[in-house]
Amino acid sequence: MSSSPRKMPPRAVVYPRDIVNIMGVKLRTAYRIRAKILAANGKDSDGCLTVLEFCAFTKIPEETVLKYLLD
Repeated sequence: MSSSPRKMPPRAVVYPRDIVNIMGVKLRTAYRIRAKILAANGKDSDGCLTVLEFCAFTKIPEETVLKYLLD
């Protein structure tokens, strides 16, 4: 029997509202955090912030972030 494939998160992009829920910051602060992470990864301010980029920058485990994205 084959093992079941890894369940995919509902999306691979982290939005400012997700940052508010995960980190408990205000929305304006979430936008600043997002901009800081995008800049650190050499992306424009209108780029997509992936779960992996967010986790690498904040040092929050991927499993924890995915729990918030699944709810």
